[in-house]
Amino acid sequence: MKFSIGQLVWISSAFDGSMFCGPPAIVISAYKDYPKIFLHNEAANRHWLEEEDIGVGWVYDVLYEGRIEEAVLEEWLVPFTQKKGVENIHPQRRKE
Repeated sequence: MKFSIGQLVWISSAFDGSMFCGPPAIVISAYKDYPKIFLHNEAANRHWLEEEDIGVGWVYDVLYEGRIEEAVLEEWLVPFTQKKGVENIHPQRRKE
């Protein structure tokens, strides 16, 4: 297990693992299971896991932007202390 309950983590970008999406998340649970990419579509999730050749491993439930994200794969998370290339998905609007 790489992350502890209560630890702050970044969620890495699907396009570039060195970029992080949005604000940090907090780990609320850790267990061994299949990761979930499609939370409400088990068939699609099973197909994706087979395509990517991903099996059971450490997954984490995290609180992210006020929602609980279930079974997030360990490799999708980065320690909060590692701050390089933060991707700003909520840009501030400038007044003209």
